Amino acid sequence: MRKVFISFLIIVICFVFTGAAVPKESNRLDMVKETIISTAETVAQKETATNVEENSLTTETTQNPEESTEIIVIEETETLSAEDKALKAEIAKISDTKIDFRAQRQDKIGAKTYTSTYKELVDGKYPRIIYESKLENGKNAIFEYSVNSGNLTMAFTPTRVSKTENSITLEEAQKIATNIAKQYCDTSVYKLSKAKESYMFYEFAFARYISGYETAEGVYINIDFNGDLYLLTIGTNIFEDKDFTVDEAKLTAALEKYLAEATPDYTSYEIERQRISVSNGKPVIEYYLTIKSEG
Repeated sequence: MRKVFISFLIIVICFVFTGAAVPKESNRLDMVKETIISTAETVAQKETATNVEENSLTTETTQNPEESTEIIVIEETETLSAEDKALKAEIAKISDTKIDFRAQRQDKIGAKTYTSTYKELVDGKYPRIIYESKLENGKNAIFEYSVNSGNLTMAFTPTRVSKTENSITLEEAQKIATNIAKQYCDTSVYKLSKAKESYMFYEFAFARYISGYETAEGVYINIDFNGDLYLLTIGTNIFEDKDFTVDEAKLTAALEKYLAEATPDYTSYEIERQRISVSNGKPVIEYYLTIKSEG
């Protein structure tokens, strides 16, 4: 008797398109970190990092009009802590960013405010700065920001709890996730593309669509069963243009050729999900497939 095997594959195929739609080279293309646990970098995004602050405070005073109308400018230089100076010196080695990073910072994500401390600086083509915060459960939360833009790209706040009869519902979690998403994207542009329960938390994706296809541009949020944030990844502004013209026939042919070479005994496949993403600076199609094969 033949046995039927069912497997799930994620396949990336070079994107076949016409037109000038290309990914932006100025953005980190690995920002979308929808993890393996939750199934998988970056148009309108609100900055969560502190904008550049002036290093001097300028005040204006005017003398008695009868005496003079001259404006006197007084400059007061801000005093930085030793930790702030050290951090700025380290950042200057790898970037000429004007973002005013400090050794400590506060960020409000949803209903919670997190106070975090500088942990490390990661160099590379798209340098990033990482902060760390101690949660009430004793675990460490991680917050990652782009050094060049100052924008938050990832927040990992490990608040995993088991689901109980007192846990919030998927609908309640979606409201929380939507409020968080609105901080980082225009939810009229980035549509809710995923809302599901996993064994660890509720998963939500707010993705940009191009020519009807879901893309890797978006905000990805995991909410635990108590309603707390577990993971937030932000990947907006990847693609410069708005439209792709997809050659479906070529894509299907490429997919089936790959399957024939990789799993020659497959009998059928079902596309669970597909989206436009980026690999090595080029657009690709990600296929999430359920495959049946006989052995």
